[in-house]
Amino acid sequence: MKRFKSIFQVLMALLLVFGTLGVFVTSPTTVSAESFAQTTALSAGDIAVISLNADTKAMAFVTLVDLTEGTEIRFTDDGWLSTGGFRIGEGGIKYTVPTGGALAGSIHYTITPFTTPPWTVDNTDLGSGGFNLSTSGDQIIAFQGLATNPTFLYAVNDRLGTWQTTADTSNSSALPTGLVDGDTAVAPTEFDNIALNCTANLTGTKQQLLAFISGSVKYFLFFLESLGK
Repeated sequence: MKRFKSIFQVLMALLLVFGTLGVFVTSPTTVSAESFAQTTALSAGDIAVISLNADTKAMAFVTLVDLTEGTEIRFTDDGWLSTGGFRIGEGGIKYTVPTGGALAGSIHYTITPFTTPPWTVDNTDLGSGGFNLSTSGDQIIAFQGLATNPTFLYAVNDRLGTWQTTADTSNSSALPTGLVDGDTAVAPTEFDNIALNCTANLTGTKQQLLAFISGSVKYFLFFLESLGK
């Protein structure tokens, strides 16, 4: 019961802080991609992962632009190799924007088994192990398109407070190509469970929000009992 209460408190804090995010929103561009539904074509920093919970196998992200209905965003815990390409073998999940779209500043949370719409399991071209966040360190890499030709959106590396040279284990990852640590990626100090430390309502441009979100010192232990409280 104590753990459930802690999760609830953190999620409510996230909703309070990000429910009214102010960002400069640009008009989305809609494209068609083979094997994927009609989507808003996103770029790095259009979303940000704001929590990773290895104990309960859960995560959340916040939108920093408006998303049109049908937009698909994929998430994997496969690491990125220094030579390019995912270290295939784990798996992924997918968020499909529901009817009406998703506004900038909205938070989207999911927990295993990742089968509650608009979330689905999506191991396509990522491996058969499934999306299974590890307490020994792990990553969440968000992207669009095929794993063989991804458009990276954001990445979190909860492993030793830094990005590794390459993904030589299931717990490690190099910084995905094109992402920038401290801007469109973050490698906070390693804990089993991390989430954005939101102490006040935050507004600003997308870049200002990314600078806040991607500062690793902004992350904190997910469970209050982990801090001895």
